[in-house]
Amino acid sequence: MEKRSGWLCYTEAEAVRNAALIRYYESAARQRGITWKLILRERLQIETAEGENRFFYRENPWKEERQLLAKPDFAVCRIMDPAFRWTLELAGIRVFNSAWTASVCNEKALTYQYVAAHGIETMDTWYDSRQCAEKGYPVVAKPVDGSGGKGVMLLKSEMEKEEALSGPLSGRTVVFQKVASEPGKDLRVYVLGDQIVAGMLRQSNCDFRSNFTLGGSASPYSFSEEERCLVQRIIRLFDFGLVGIDFVFDRGKLVFNEIEDVVGARMLYTHTEIDIADRYLEWILKRL
Repeated sequence: MEKRSGWLCYTEAEAVRNAALIRYYESAARQRGITWKLILRERLQIETAEGENRFFYRENPWKEERQLLAKPDFAVCRIMDPAFRWTLELAGIRVFNSAWTASVCNEKALTYQYVAAHGIETMDTWYDSRQCAEKGYPVVAKPVDGSGGKGVMLLKSEMEKEEALSGPLSGRTVVFQKVASEPGKDLRVYVLGDQIVAGMLRQSNCDFRSNFTLGGSASPYSFSEEERCLVQRIIRLFDFGLVGIDFVFDRGKLVFNEIEDVVGARMLYTHTEIDIADRYLEWILKRL
């Protein structure tokens, strides 16, 4: 079997926060005979010369020495920036998830508009803060480029909205949504390719956000046939590698919330026997 090479791309800060997952990937790559390299975005320099894109890397951040990197067969990109993925793809590198997927899923306004155009229900969403009073409080405010619940705020009045927009949300593009009937509870569906890997129910007793990394609890979830069909309808709209599709609970049913392109794996490794890093690399190798 042909030996493959791969990059795992992170920012320096996210690499520190995800050290455990990086080790899982390194172990899986070693067992599958993949030549593997962790790429920290801040140390990668990209140049276009003589009709091609080239990549140089500084192994030691404190030294100027750099090396020309051979292009890998593929890259697992854990950086949300779609432009970075386009750069890799234009250099002939297979990127997971793709630049197109990152472009849609890492911009919440675009995500909601795209799925709604295909008949997928979301919570009522608007894009002009002046509509909040008309729609009625409370409302959820979300930065379009946020992830993991960071920056998401529950606003209960015009005063709170103005304080948020001039304070923690200042300078950011924000979408606004109606609050689901069961705040503090949502469902993360792990998807690999066109298959559902697992569902994890997340709940919080102290926050309207139920994210596991923000202190929420998590437990495996059993889908109804109707819920599986809803997830599959969303999957068919994309060409996924590995993502998390999130749903809120509203009036007794699942309602689409967002897609985590750079999806975390702590819940899977904590509450299941699923080695998602190994499964992902196995899936990628079959598609090269």
